[in-house]
Amino acid sequence: MVTEEQVRQALRKVNDPEIGKPIEDLGMLQAVRIDDGTVTVQILLTVAGCPLKDRIDSDVRAALAPLEGVRHIQVLLGEMTGDQRRARRVARHQSLEPARLYGRELDLFKYVVVVHPSP
Repeated sequence: MVTEEQVRQALRKVNDPEIGKPIEDLGMLQAVRIDDGTVTVQILLTVAGCPLKDRIDSDVRAALAPLEGVRHIQVLLGEMTGDQRRARRVARHQSLEPARLYGRELDLFKYVVVVHPSP
């Protein structure tokens, strides 16, 4: 029988197609339930009408299908709250290299840098 740990490990390979980071790191994997060979995962999208929802659904199914003991996969797609979306943005930026301007590190949450060509 498949375990929750095996399911979560398999889903570590599923990246958000827009950001390229694992859905679990971004707080998108809300819940995992296993019942007699049926694996149900709840995935939270940033918005209900996410244009990449079909891709995420198929990537989740492709990651789980090879697991021994999985007979049926149910993917439930929900929508993040405002707080969850903010936490996702923070998680997204934590692994980025620090931005630098003229040798100084910039905190991207504090500065907006505007670059325009000289006349």
